[in-house]
Amino acid sequence: MKILAILPAALFAATPVLAGPYVNVENNAGFSGSNFNGHATDFHLGYENSAAFGSYYVQAGPTILPLMVVKKRLN
Repeated sequence: MKILAILPAALFAATPVLAGPYVNVENNAGFSGSNFNGHATDFHLGYENSAAFGSYYVQAGPTILPLMVVKKRLN
């Protein structure tokens, strides 16, 4: 019975990492103590691969700021 509990975890851990193109969307929030300072959302496209000399990746894309922040910076 224990093997049935461990089997899903073993299958998940054995999933291979695929190299190649990827999309990375992340939201970064800033806090000072418990005060929320703002956030920005990144939309990145990238490529990851490994070769005989090591592995590498390149990633690029825009960062989207909330409209309030953009208006503040323009004033």
